[in-house]
Formats: sequence, structure tokens, C-alpha cells
Amino acid sequence: MFGSTMLVDENGAPVAKVVLGGNSTPCDGIAASYIAEAIAVSTSKKRILTSQVDGAVSCVNTNVPCDTCSCVPDMSGVSSVIMPDNVQSVSVVEPFNGPTGALVILDTDAKGFSTLISVGNPAGNSVSEQLLAGISVDWNATPKVVREVVQGSKIVVAGAQPKDTLSAAQDFVSQLSKIE
Repeated sequence: MFGSTMLVDENGAPVAKVVLGGNSTPCDGIAASYIAEAIAVSTSKKRILTSQVDGAVSCVNTNVPCDTCSCVPDMSGVSSVIMPDNVQSVSVVEPFNGPTGALVILDTDAKGFSTLISVGNPAGNSVSEQLLAGISVDWNATPKVVREVVQGSKIVVAGAQPKDTLSAAQDFVSQLSKIE
């Protein structure tokens, strides 16, 4: 998640596309790949595993009726018992194995996708230009923008200069949160 924008769904599938402008700088491309990598790394889902130990119970002393002797379960088939925090279940994170398609797309191919992370300033990325239209950005005072411009679906990660876009991408990745 970034703000209220879900980037990976509950099944671990990425739902966001990283948009790179056709006139982007090489730094914009690096920033876009950095963001795409952060999304790809988080494509997993948590699953609760439960287990039960089955086995035969036998009496240690066969000369005494079973209800009066101490019984010991046969643990020969048990190799380990995992109980973190004294809870009788354990969770595992499974990687997403479904199709993801390209995570990074060009601005000319962004139509039809509902969740977008537009990387690069409006001079190099038409999606950033559209998303920042009507929003006052003082690139001199604030050389980078990391902003959810449409709640739940559209994010701009951009900088006044190419190095600023790289820094904005690092800021974006550091602000990602995982939903448990």
C-alpha cells in the first residue's frame, strides 16, 4: 500500500502499473525499475498452516491395567514442533505464481489501467503531466513530488531533475506499507 492505494491485492498479485514516459531520462527508467522491484518483492500472500500430530498411545508398563499406568504417545514420526508465541499454528509467506504482465509500461500504454504510479516529471511523462494538471508544484522549493493525486488509484513520483526523481523513488519505496 501507498497511502490508500493498494499496489498488491490480497492474493499477492500486483495491481499497479509503473508508468514511464516516452521522453523520460535514464534516471527515470532506473527509478521506475526500482519501484517495480519493490512491488515485485511484495507479491506474496500469508497463509496460516495448521497441523495435528496423530499417533498411537501405548502403555509403558504392560503388567498394569492401562487406566492406571502412564501412557506415552509414539513421537517417532514427529520431526519438529513449531509454536511461536505458544500459538498452535504457524504462518508462511508464499510467493505469487500467477501472471503479472509487465509492471513497467509506457505512458502511451497507460489507458485502461486503474492503478498507476507515474514516474518522472511532466516534461518527460504525459501521465504525470495529466495528473499534476491544476496542482501547483514549485519545483524550486520542492524538487521532488511523491504524492497520491487520486485517492486509491493514482500516484506521481517525480523530480525537478533526474537525480530528484531517483530520490523521490527512494522516498516512495520507503513509505510503502504491507497489509497483514
